[in-house]
Amino acid sequence: MSSGLLSRAAVAALVVPSLLALLPAFAEDLVSVREVILPLASATRPGDVVAYGQSTVKKEGDIVVLSASSGEAALARWFPNHLRLKGADFPDSGLRLLVETEGGDGLAVNAAWRSGDSALGTKVSGTLKASSEGRASALLPLPAWIEGQDVSALYLAFPEGKEVHIRKAAIVSPVDLLLDVAAQQDPWKKEPLAFSGRGATPGAEVRIAVRPDAGNAFGSTLDVAATAGADGAFTVARENGDLVPGDYVATVVEAKAPAKKAFPVHFFVFPALADAPLPAVRAEGTQLIADGKSFGFVGVNYSAFLLDFPRKADYREIVRHLVEMKSWGVRVARVPLNMSLIQPAEGLFPDDPRWADAMKVHQLDPEFVRAIDYYVKVAGQMGIYTVLDWHGFPTEPYDYHAGGQPSDLGTKKPGAAIAWLAPSATETIELDDANPRHRKAILTAHTWLASHFKGNPNILSIEVPYNEPHNLFMATEANWRKLTAQAIEAVKLGDPDRLTFTMPSAYGHDNLSASATWLPPDRASGVAPHFYLANGPVPTRPDAAQSKQPYLARNAAMSFGYAQASVFMPFSGIECPIYNGESGEYGNADFLPTEKFPDRAEWVIEAQMVQAYAAGWSGVLEWTLWLDKGDFMPYRALYAHVFKRYAPVFASGTLDRSKAEVAFVQSPGAVPPQNGMNYACVPFAKLVLALHLPGVHYFTDAQLLYRFRASVPTGLEQVVEGGSLSRYKAIVADRRNLDPRAIELITASKVPVLWADDAEKVTAAQLATFLEKSGARADAKTPEGLQIVEGPQYLLVYNRADKETKDRAYPLVRRSGTFVLLDEAGKAVFKGNAAALARDGVDVALPRWTASIYRIAD
Repeated sequence: MSSGLLSRAAVAALVVPSLLALLPAFAEDLVSVREVILPLASATRPGDVVAYGQSTVKKEGDIVVLSASSGEAALARWFPNHLRLKGADFPDSGLRLLVETEGGDGLAVNAAWRSGDSALGTKVSGTLKASSEGRASALLPLPAWIEGQDVSALYLAFPEGKEVHIRKAAIVSPVDLLLDVAAQQDPWKKEPLAFSGRGATPGAEVRIAVRPDAGNAFGSTLDVAATAGADGAFTVARENGDLVPGDYVATVVEAKAPAKKAFPVHFFVFPALADAPLPAVRAEGTQLIADGKSFGFVGVNYSAFLLDFPRKADYREIVRHLVEMKSWGVRVARVPLNMSLIQPAEGLFPDDPRWADAMKVHQLDPEFVRAIDYYVKVAGQMGIYTVLDWHGFPTEPYDYHAGGQPSDLGTKKPGAAIAWLAPSATETIELDDANPRHRKAILTAHTWLASHFKGNPNILSIEVPYNEPHNLFMATEANWRKLTAQAIEAVKLGDPDRLTFTMPSAYGHDNLSASATWLPPDRASGVAPHFYLANGPVPTRPDAAQSKQPYLARNAAMSFGYAQASVFMPFSGIECPIYNGESGEYGNADFLPTEKFPDRAEWVIEAQMVQAYAAGWSGVLEWTLWLDKGDFMPYRALYAHVFKRYAPVFASGTLDRSKAEVAFVQSPGAVPPQNGMNYACVPFAKLVLALHLPGVHYFTDAQLLYRFRASVPTGLEQVVEGGSLSRYKAIVADRRNLDPRAIELITASKVPVLWADDAEKVTAAQLATFLEKSGARADAKTPEGLQIVEGPQYLLVYNRADKETKDRAYPLVRRSGTFVLLDEAGKAVFKGNAAALARDGVDVALPRWTASIYRIAD
């Protein structure tokens, strides 16, 4: 995009109506807007406008129309308690109230201010004088501002009682040099950034400096110069693409008269929208592929459309959030949605004209879906894909985010929220998947959502059937499988090529059932469970009962040592991509009550990223309640730090889970499951970690038979059992409760087998000896407490031990030729080939539960 200056004529045609149009009637007074009072849409402080006496107030676009049947036409503009005007906000002397109307030349206008709960102050009067473009305006003095005094209302009256069209009311300050910035107001419309002003010395050079406003940590800078005309006016424009989107402040000085009084102008820059979709992502084998390369990601759950935007969509906030995500290296954001806002009545969707009216009835924003569209488009321009998921349903009459009032719950007052699946307006229920009407609601919503984004590559996937199923009906695997398959078909009906990722039952942390771990429903693109480090196959601590969340009060050393590797192991043989749809710092205080913040949270976040990458998962999405004071703000800087470290690792590509030298086979019933999890595989996971095995497959006996057993007909009603496991160099099998057919298949494979009567009794030394004889790789030199993970372009060394480690690691890498390992500071710590690295190793000094990340360079 060109960054050249536009002509003054072009600028004049582009500048939105501004203060410059107000000023001819007050040539001696140059004023700078300090705070807009009306219209509310442009005001920085929300509030309310009410009519006084016999008056009426209505809104026509950005115009406030005030009229009276008799007497004066008057209104009051109220400021909420927490957003009242204070004298301390306006320390400068000479403040004025600017009132601008359409027409109205010669009309009298009165203003009075109310302080706190006191009566109105003394009225101040003025007369509207004609200015340009058919407008009239008046400047009224303000009362003396007292430090700390708050102002609760402005009273504005026109004694003649005529219909008055108020364009603007604003607090302004007289200045010597006036700057106005005409920034893009419509986020969908591309407009240049226009600077204009008055009061400069004729022919003088004027310098405008644009800098990030307070709170904008990601902005850029811009310096612009202009020459004032004979009337002291100046205009200049730049493309808004010259600045990183966000909040800015512009200041102006005259080069040879810098002491001229001028006030800064605050404005917002929207991104310049472009038709530049992201590369389409497809599922291929165990990986996601984009542009012919392995696609990996770190990302977040973006909760604003679930919690913040249903009642009022905020395009500026969307942009602010996406700019921050991009700065972290976020590549995917999961966007939870409440189905109520997409289907506010049975069968009613946003492409029906009645949908907007239904939203308004519940005081929800009919701009909601357009805001989602905007988010998806802008996110794509910033390199961020979107995952969509149903996170709420029309089952809660008092749900604030669906139009209700939680305070009405228990009062017998009917709830106002969208809740057409609830039995009545006073009964809150959970989604009932056994109810055909509820199932239909889910499926039709999936079809509409998929159709709405049909062919849009910025959408990575739609999750099915919905977030964290956990009711009794869905706890039955057959029911879950059937409804999930139906949801997939519903998505495909709307968009045949859309990727779908399944959400297992049991709150998404099922690593036991076949449908979750190795046999997803037909046409599912992949699996997206929810696993948090603290909730793993590890015993709880003795003090768990005293914790706020007892199920998270688990042994920390065991959890960091092997828990998540054990949780992920049953997924190792699934032939589709996987990502962890929710992860993060959740529960770190209960999990590590004696450790200090933020260390404990960083340990938890980093461990989950390392284990997901080590397991060959495509990505990790942290559960972030965006900008929530308790669940996000304390972790904001921490997330930014960890993301910036791991985003390049995942983006470089993920491990190929299809390649494995060793297979572990077991009945999941070898050890009774607990908390819905496979505990039997834990000893195998510990062995894999102890010997730093670079890639393994874990099979249940049912899975092994499904994948490898063949029943070959040899004649009429004659069948020979067979199969091949020859792809593996070694098999480790636990005989406990193992299906005899699996034993037969393994025995017949002619692959070396280590049989165990109890996996817990197999030692690392025994397994290392067996693997060496079998020709499979194992690393018995590197300390067991270190974990080695080799990716396409990065090598991770993670200290999973509950102590500091200073030692050497001897990674077994699959690389040919000479390469260099660069640490996170860019320093070379090794140069040589794979054999030299395995022989000589690298020095490692790591605090507990942290990793070193090495980039692999040629």
